[in-house]
Formats: sequence, C-alpha cells, structure tokens
Amino acid sequence: GATYERTVSIARRNASTLPEMPTADAVWVETTTQTKSSLACGVTVVTLTVTLGALVVDGDDIGKAVDDLEADIERALAVDVTRGGYALDTRVVRTEEMVTEAQSPVGGALIDVEVKYRHADGNPYAAA
Repeated sequence: GATYERTVSIARRNASTLPEMPTADAVWVETTTQTKSSLACGVTVVTLTVTLGALVVDGDDIGKAVDDLEADIERALAVDVTRGGYALDTRVVRTEEMVTEAQSPVGGALIDVEVKYRHADGNPYAAA
C-alpha cells in the first residue's frame, strides 16, 4: 500500500464545515464543475473537475509541508484512477500553492482533479 508524509485529521465535503482556524492538516472539496459532450455513436463523455482545498499546519518548513500534502493527495487518487471502475482516468491537472511567510505556520493549496468517464446517452449507469 501507499505510504504518506502527512496525516490529514480533517476531511470535509465543503469549506463551510471547517473550523475557523484548523489546528491540523485539512482537505475539503472547494468546487466541482462538469462538462458533457454527446458523440454521434450514442456515447456521452463527461469531464468532472473537482477543486480540492488543502491546508497544512506546520511550524518547521511550511513549503515542504504543502508539497508533501499535495503529493499525498495525488498518491491517494492514484490508488484507483477508475474510481471503482466508473471512470476512464483521474489526474491532477493544476495546483496553486498559497505559502507566504506572513501565513506561517499555515499554508495551503488548491488542487484541480479531473475525472473523465463516459456512458451511454441518456443512461449514466451504463458504461460505454
């Protein structure tokens, strides 16, 4: 199994349920967007983009802590890129770090994850 550098103590579906100032590493779903394209062959291709927010609390090296958490998230997503057999692929497409001396010992990142899948037109439960 995969090993990780950071321990995420808080995981939430949205940022509004986070403590005002977390005292431990946290990951949450910031936003989701979805695009669909119908192909002439009766197949719908869907791209779901999920933006994850990540926050680290580390007094020693905040830059390294943010990098480690980003790598841990990517490693965890890679365990099953098909999301249980439903997706064609899952990949991190963009990261934006928020690390400044003024924020220390807290830093963060926004991580865009793209999940691609396809299904029969009109039936998202039927793989295509």
